[in-house]
Amino acid sequence: MNNPATITEERQKLEEILSSEEFARYHRQGGNPLSELLDRFFDWLSRRFDWPEMPSGTSSVISYAIIGAGIIALLLLIIWLSRQAVRVQKQKAVLPGNVEPNGTVADYLERARRLGDQGNWKEGIRQAFLALLFFLQEKEWIRVEKWKTNWEYLDELTDSSPAWVPFFRRQALLFERVWYGKRMVDEAGFREYLEATEKILRGGTSDVSTE
Repeated sequence: MNNPATITEERQKLEEILSSEEFARYHRQGGNPLSELLDRFFDWLSRRFDWPEMPSGTSSVISYAIIGAGIIALLLLIIWLSRQAVRVQKQKAVLPGNVEPNGTVADYLERARRLGDQGNWKEGIRQAFLALLFFLQEKEWIRVEKWKTNWEYLDELTDSSPAWVPFFRRQALLFERVWYGKRMVDEAGFREYLEATEKILRGGTSDVSTE
């Protein structure tokens, strides 16, 4: 174990180095403080443990390596965060595959009914929700795009037809709980979702209970 007196003495030497005029002048002249500290640290190590003298410039190389490693780590973090954002965006997009570009609202509703009859209630709910989206696009209240999320559609609808916002929010939440949240849906839940969608689309009005 190190002698406390020795530790105190070494700490005082380090403080003298940091407060020295040479160090202050070097810092004022635009020197590399990290490199200077590393130089002095290596000198201290070599004296303390009788190591050979470190080659000139070693501290500069190490200091630049540390800075370079930090920059690389920052860039990698930015790239990772960007990829995560894109992945989340794609996961929550409503239109991943199996979308008929020229399909009509009636086509999506018919597909939803057929899937429901086959017991595929999860995909049936998605088709019913797509029918709602394309209905709103036909009204020119939103613009359907593969990369958009439901909440981007909600923002558009808030500006173009606020009366539809409560119903759309309700249907979007139910859809996301089933499609992304892995919530189990049974036939009764599917029928309720489809009937509410069909009713509002037939009437062309948002006057549907959201309870």
